Amino acid sequence: MLTAFLIFLGTYLVLAIGRLPGFRVDRTGAAIIGAALMIAFNVLTFEEAYAAIDYDTIILLFGMMIVVANLRLSGFFRAVAAWAVERTSRAFSRPCSSTTPCAWC
Repeated sequence: MLTAFLIFLGTYLVLAIGRLPGFRVDRTGAAIIGAALMIAFNVLTFEEAYAAIDYDTIILLFGMMIVVANLRLSGFFRAVAAWAVERTSRAFSRPCSSTTPCAWC
């Protein structure tokens, strides 16, 4: 039980930080290493680990990665960022007064 907790805690810590300091391990690598450690330390059997895979979630994530990659290639995120900067810079450049109320007045 303690082994499972320590493996989970270590994996979750790497996921929260984004990468393992001093190593070339990102979030995906940390998840795979954590799963492998759970099997290696007999916290889960191979059959239990295999049964725990949710293929609907895997398919959803794969589909979202395809959509995001195409949006990035088309310049969608740059356009949205430019639009947001333009909208916010215009809002901050107007002075607040009693005749032109803003969201902060």
